[in-house]
Amino acid sequence: GHFACKLFDVFTPFSVGLVYLMYRTFNQISIHKPVTSRPANFERYIICKGLREDFRDFVRAYTYEINVLQNKCNANSEDNDVQSIVPMHIVKGNENFYEYIRDSNNHLGEHQIRNLRKIHAFVSNATLRDNRQNEVRLKCLQLCMFDEGSDEDLSEHLPYRRPRFRMQSLIDEYGVLPPRKSPVRRLRDYAKKYWHNLNSADVANSFLESIPLIRCLKEYKIRKYLIGDILAGITVAIMHIPQVKALNDRYKKKIRITIPTELVLVIFGTLISYLAKLHDQHGVTIVGTVKRGLPAPTAPAFTNVSSLLLPAITITIVSLCLNISVAKMFARKYDYKVRSNQELLAYGLGNVVSSFFQCYPSSGSLSRSMVQGESGGTTSLIGGFSSVILAVVILALAPLLESLPMACLAGIIIVNLKGLLLKVSDFMYYYRINIMEAILWLVTFLTVILSDVDIGVYVGIAISFLMNTIRTQRPRFVVLGRVGDTAFYKSIKVFPSAEQHVNIKVLRFDGSLYACNAPFFKRKFYELIDIRLGQRPLISFRIPETVEIQDSADKYVVLDCSPMNFVDSVGVKLLIEIYKDMKKRNIHLYLSECRYDVRYTLDSMKFYEHTDGCIIYVSTSDAVIAILAEIQNKSTVETISQAVITQF
Repeated sequence: GHFACKLFDVFTPFSVGLVYLMYRTFNQISIHKPVTSRPANFERYIICKGLREDFRDFVRAYTYEINVLQNKCNANSEDNDVQSIVPMHIVKGNENFYEYIRDSNNHLGEHQIRNLRKIHAFVSNATLRDNRQNEVRLKCLQLCMFDEGSDEDLSEHLPYRRPRFRMQSLIDEYGVLPPRKSPVRRLRDYAKKYWHNLNSADVANSFLESIPLIRCLKEYKIRKYLIGDILAGITVAIMHIPQVKALNDRYKKKIRITIPTELVLVIFGTLISYLAKLHDQHGVTIVGTVKRGLPAPTAPAFTNVSSLLLPAITITIVSLCLNISVAKMFARKYDYKVRSNQELLAYGLGNVVSSFFQCYPSSGSLSRSMVQGESGGTTSLIGGFSSVILAVVILALAPLLESLPMACLAGIIIVNLKGLLLKVSDFMYYYRINIMEAILWLVTFLTVILSDVDIGVYVGIAISFLMNTIRTQRPRFVVLGRVGDTAFYKSIKVFPSAEQHVNIKVLRFDGSLYACNAPFFKRKFYELIDIRLGQRPLISFRIPETVEIQDSADKYVVLDCSPMNFVDSVGVKLLIEIYKDMKKRNIHLYLSECRYDVRYTLDSMKFYEHTDGCIIYVSTSDAVIAILAEIQNKSTVETISQAVITQF
């Protein structure tokens, strides 16, 4: 029974009539201007509470008149100027309502005029400040560690008003250095530079001569061998599936039904093998006898556990890697999510049940999955249908497949694995991205090909672990500079236009700080701030006559910790050690953009008890602004007079 609306006009006869209808419809009505509303505009909120029961007849009469007036307007009559809804003499007849409307308009109108004049004064004089605005401004300056009037002196350093940049816009605006060329491109440039007189034809001939196949082509007798080779090639091509598979892929938008090439090959291959007696007369390998029925369930022989323990661990690791990688590959291809725990639970339950039927350990079959996908299967129900068909074949149709050539099954698998075999080209993809990943891919691939799958998996895991360890032990440690008039601090090696502040060095460690990389962090930190390890501040009992500002000014180092995911106890102790050493050298150390886990570890190790208060800032820009304010507030020492020196 409540109602609220917003109006900007509450003083013309038309709008007053609307408010009057609300007044007669509800028990209570209030015209209100909230604090959140801009004080110089006409905005009003009408709040109505308590819907009356006797309002219908009264409102119905006026709404009927409104409809009549609207019909006149639609009829394009001359009398189409609607200036009021409720006649003014009726509105004035209700003295309480009329006085309330008039007092509300007068009060809010005076408030509006007063604020309009204030806005005019502020626009005319930019230095004019309201008392409340001045208080807020002083609090902001205190929180930002500025003194009154320091904003003009530091305006060139402070990004109060800055544009918002996307990364590409920032690069386009200020430019970055080109990435380092790959070894192949550097070798090619080197060859162009120093071997420009070398004949390319000689290089090509010497290279082609080293390939045995090309050397044999020179001795190839075209008239004698060409026709036979062409006919044999055409015959072999027709006998295999790729033609139909290619048609399926090329015309799958036009052909609504997928051609079951695998099923056709199995049927015709079995018929041809049976009728032509390929196994008996030509020695073609066939499937052979398949036992009907299912074995009776028996308990596994637990006496062999000790001898099977090591192979079981190997099978588990290989199956785990294979299953999860295959599942993720198909998830990317068919756009669905994979839950690893659910996959492994399904494999585990399947192996527990199958162990009572003398089955091999079950695992994900890459070839079978590829055949299912290439045959048109799109949901997991294909596994159920396939299981039913296999059960029918084992129980009843097994003798029909005895003459099926093994070559047909091999052809089906090879053709469906075509896309996977072409993944060899991924090596160049990884090489262009990162040479370390390319080396990992190549070593794992060659190990699997030359030895075995389990050894390849072990080698791949070991090399991956070694590479990750090397990366975390020696991450990038760079010097940052401010890019233009923005608040962004980027590597000065990437952004050549990035500028460093005088006496302020901003560093970023692109990795977590822990025991393995702590020595590297310490050595690199001192190198970047131009201090050799073991160097101590010199203490002189005789003060020189003049002290230049550059030599006596405090130095500041800001360590950007945004890439740090964690810091261990060794890392915290190292930060405390560096902070104390920097303090002896008259260098102030600050941290910025620390994650929660890093701050929690610092707090747990009582890091702040060893520092002068909290030295962590929310952002690198805030840290630099605070340092600039501190430098601004300190008195500048120019010369120490001889009289002061003699007192020492």
